[in-house]
Amino acid sequence: MEVLVYLADHAGEILTLNQITEAVWHKDYRGESPVYRSVNKIREALGDTVESSKFIRNVRQRGYVLLVHPEPVGKPLRAIMSAAVAAVVVVAALLVLALGNPLQPPGADTRSLAVLPFASMGSAPSTENFGDGLAQELQLRLSQIDTLNVTPQRNAAVFKNTDTPLSQISQLLKVQFILRGTILQNGDELIVNAYLLDPGAGDTLWTESFNRSSSEIFSVLEEIAVSVASALPMDELDSVAIQALAARPTQKPVTFSYYLNGLSYLHGLRDTGRLEYAEELFRRAISEDPQFARAHAALCQTHLQQSIASRSTDYFERAERHCHRAITLDAELPEAKIALSMLYRESGQYELAKQTLRTVLKNDQRNVEALVELGDAYLATGNNAQAERHYKEAIRINPADYSAQTALGVYYFRRKVFPLAAGHLLLVADLRPDSGRAHSNLAMAYWTLGRMDEAEAAFGEALQLEPSRNPYNNRGLFFFYQGDFRSSVEDFRNALAYAENDPEIYGHLGDAMRYLPADEAEILETYGTAIALAEERLKVNNNDPEVLVQLAKHKAHVGASADEVTPLISRAHELSPDQPDTYYIAALTWVVLGDLRNAGQSLSRAVELGYRHNLILNEPDLVALADDPLIGPILAKLSR
Repeated sequence: MEVLVYLADHAGEILTLNQITEAVWHKDYRGESPVYRSVNKIREALGDTVESSKFIRNVRQRGYVLLVHPEPVGKPLRAIMSAAVAAVVVVAALLVLALGNPLQPPGADTRSLAVLPFASMGSAPSTENFGDGLAQELQLRLSQIDTLNVTPQRNAAVFKNTDTPLSQISQLLKVQFILRGTILQNGDELIVNAYLLDPGAGDTLWTESFNRSSSEIFSVLEEIAVSVASALPMDELDSVAIQALAARPTQKPVTFSYYLNGLSYLHGLRDTGRLEYAEELFRRAISEDPQFARAHAALCQTHLQQSIASRSTDYFERAERHCHRAITLDAELPEAKIALSMLYRESGQYELAKQTLRTVLKNDQRNVEALVELGDAYLATGNNAQAERHYKEAIRINPADYSAQTALGVYYFRRKVFPLAAGHLLLVADLRPDSGRAHSNLAMAYWTLGRMDEAEAAFGEALQLEPSRNPYNNRGLFFFYQGDFRSSVEDFRNALAYAENDPEIYGHLGDAMRYLPADEAEILETYGTAIALAEERLKVNNNDPEVLVQLAKHKAHVGASADEVTPLISRAHELSPDQPDTYYIAALTWVVLGDLRNAGQSLSRAVELGYRHNLILNEPDLVALADDPLIGPILAKLSR
């Protein structure tokens, strides 16, 4: 990474091997210079080649030159960076140059729109939530126009109650036009003000005020959608488009009101109790109109998020019921199909997940959410090339989509291409400065790159924004590998408060408790809980390699024999032959069983596949074997 920073400091200059060697290693080398190896690694990380150089060019008999002049992107991003992460900044900047900068104004696309949450003019929380749902419904309707590119609402929702200038919002979201408004509900009275703006030109293309009864919400939505479409520089709408803008998914305004309020909680940014509120509102909507397909689809999405957060099979079964009900009521409903594909993926039915998503993309090739989910399905089956392709296609369509940027960043993290992972995750933190998940992912990137202070600060920021399972679990691992087992145990217990049915966290808790003065029976009970929950998870998806290999390790800790755990490890390797994590956990399992020959083989394979060296070198069970003739040489090689 130091080589890349040095090249960036002298971008456009031809640097000799001697200059680079002296600047980075501060000494002369006899024989082959380490610069060759470093440049090759940088090229591999950036997708560059000697034949078609985009970033680094060989200048024959002279040296190397960096062809671009990278600079950090975005003010929030600069504010969280220091000189210690200069290498990460350079990679992020080069990544932006390669993929397109989401912080730059849009190009020739003059048919792009974002719908911001409508601001509440009253004090009632229900009015504020109704404004969020109203914006999402308008986004959905306007997205039905083939010639109009409407940014997903999850991206526009970031700018709720913000003082960010509209010109900057349009640049961040890569759109030319913005629809915003205000809303006030007072009893049965509904007052809506809507504005269609061109921030770049400083123009207001259309504005209207509506003072109606709440029962007229459908006509208000229809009038806004048709007026916006007519005011934009597009061809005249045909009858099919007009029909889509005027759709009434339910005939009952009160049902629709519950649904819109539920959407606000479902896609909320911070409220940890939001899913419970969303569930209650969608249930009320369904109670009013059991045939309301979109309410069933939304309830499916809600239960699916609850299942993922809590690892509860009960929530998974509820999600499945409502997804199938939504599909029965409306076989072409895209949000129901996407949610159903996620259920298929979670249960190991990967081909069904892919087939379902392809039907969504057949009707809408620009559906970014479906592209990301299809990438996830390919990733689950080990087809990394297709996963990466679909993530990149989603980013090509909408570079400002933080979900797609996160997916590609996490993909690179799992593939151990850490500089590219850090680049994407830095961009996500810039796009979503208020997201706990974004900061937690960024903390993992900092940790991987050895920036421990930045990592701990990012974890703290994540937990302040959104205390939840992932940041507590990840920070618990961070403390564990630093030898701070007491803090690790505390964080794992906090994580379980948000995911009481998660076998992985119980396993981590048992691992940390082993290095503290703890009752042996309590440790065995913790591993026993992990085993029971892992076996329950396998009832949903018996083809999950991570759960299989974790179950093997948990069982080894409670005294299971090699004959009992070997089939689990073998099955995990069969399902995921190139996943370094399964080989690493397998190595730890063999250590517990005292089979150091198999432990050494599994550890070597994990290293070969790119498992993180800093974790291996700080794993207490492995450190204790530094003098072992099978394990010791592996550790010694990694520490050089």
